[in-house]
Amino acid sequence: MAHFSQEQNLIATFKKDADIHALTASKIFNIPQNKVNSRQRRVGKTVNFGVVYGISAYGLSENLKIPVEEAQDFIDTFYVSYPKVRAYFDNYLQEARQQPYVQTIMARRRETSLLNSANYQIRSGTEREIINFPLQGGAADMMKLAMLRADKLIRDKYQEFAQMILQVHDELIFEVFTATISDGRLKKFVKGIKEVMLNVWDLSVPVKVGVEVGKNWHEMQEFSD
Repeated sequence: MAHFSQEQNLIATFKKDADIHALTASKIFNIPQNKVNSRQRRVGKTVNFGVVYGISAYGLSENLKIPVEEAQDFIDTFYVSYPKVRAYFDNYLQEARQQPYVQTIMARRRETSLLNSANYQIRSGTEREIINFPLQGGAADMMKLAMLRADKLIRDKYQEFAQMILQVHDELIFEVFTATISDGRLKKFVKGIKEVMLNVWDLSVPVKVGVEVGKNWHEMQEFSD
């Protein structure tokens, strides 16, 4: 959303590696960011992701168990705080209504005819889906490309040492054949995979990649290279 909207408040926050959910919470509760508690941060996170999904005030009120009017205030404050996001969504929907499809950064398409439906529920539901499509769809594109490049890296350099076994949302799970985490091959493999994922697409904000290792998925711990 920061990349597509070019909203400088979002871009600057990500470039500073600051807490975007705490920032949004500070704006909707009108308090300093360093005074945001864990409950308020969770609200900020829900609002951030809710906007990405095109959530309505009613939907946000159901998620947060608050009155619809308060939920609408949160959404309105979000858009006041990040005005280019509102402009991006408005322009995007206007263009979408005038063309047969929208597409992700890698040109996967979603048709838009129902945006002009006479049925309000169908039309508003389609608007939420269309708003979300380039954002979540773009993230999915990046993940697919990361998988392809990770697979190529393994086939080129680590075929006898590692294999990719699972993708879960924004995570890739690899099985690595080594006795210890101090194995030099593991460090090289981690470095290669991180380079693949960090450079999968050129965005206006930095992409972050974290690595964890363990004997199984339950016992994963942060890996420091």
